Parts: sequence; C-alpha cells; structure tokens
Amino acid sequence: MAERYPEAAEKLIEDAANGTPILERLGRTMRGLVPYKTGSQSKVNRAAAAQPVQGRGDVMLPLDDWAIAAVKDLGLTSITLGEWWDLHPPPHQTDAEHAPVPSWVKSFLDENALFPSGRYDDQVDMWVQAINWMEARTASAGLTLIQPSSKPISPGRQSTQHPRFR
Repeated sequence: MAERYPEAAEKLIEDAANGTPILERLGRTMRGLVPYKTGSQSKVNRAAAAQPVQGRGDVMLPLDDWAIAAVKDLGLTSITLGEWWDLHPPPHQTDAEHAPVPSWVKSFLDENALFPSGRYDDQVDMWVQAINWMEARTASAGLTLIQPSSKPISPGRQSTQHPRFR
C-alpha cells in the first residue's frame, strides 16, 4: 500500500480485531500508520454521520478516461452523476455498470447502494471511516473538509430521477 500510494502520508488502520496486530507488526517498519478507533457506534450510524459530507458534494470520485473527454467536450471540468445521467440516461436507473467511472468505482457504488443489507460492506466502512476521520481532523483545526470550486462527480449530488446514486 505504501509503495503503491507513496503520496498517502497517513494510512488509517482500524484499531480493532485484525487491525491491531497489523498496526503492531507493520508499525515497526511502515511510516504513517494511524490507528483508527471506530467507537461504539454501529456501521450504519457511522455511515449516517458521514452522509452530510457526501450530501453537500464534498466527495469526488474519478471519472473514467472516456468520460473525462466527454466532460471536456461539454466545456466542463467536472460533473455530478445526476447531470451525467440527464445527458446520458442509463438503460436501468439502478445500474452502476453504466456510470462514467472506472470499474473499481462501479463496484464501490454498487456496495454503497446495497448498504447496509448487501453482502459486503468493507468499502463502505473504509469510506465512512475516512470521511469521519477527515471531518473530525479538519474541524479540530478550524477548517472545512473540501469546498469544491466546481461541480464534482459525487454520490452526494444527484438527480432525483436516479435514486440509486443518492
């Protein structure tokens, strides 16, 4: 992870269950490991706490290369999923397969859409932990998380006609 993402100065590791031995073992050799305690809240409650950050559009996801070209052709630098769907309606309103994002983001969007009743929730849990950690950290420094200068592609700002991506 550290070699693949050297620009990530800090790497959150959940300080519970399997995370504690990872912190103990890798902490001796890897820099930037940050123990993260989730507290006593459930995953659902932690996700609810992160929702306002997503809802105000402060979270951006990468576009796929072909979509970047399409957005540039429109004279934009970024776009919300709702705006994209308004221009390019998917065959099925709940199908992340047609989202203008890389395949790993499609998997991530699917997992988010199925949370909390989906089979997997690891990506959602990691996402929520990162958002809550960044929000708490910036708030304690008297800062705001991210104030986008233009419209991001975000699971938080979408068209109401595409409920999957709310």
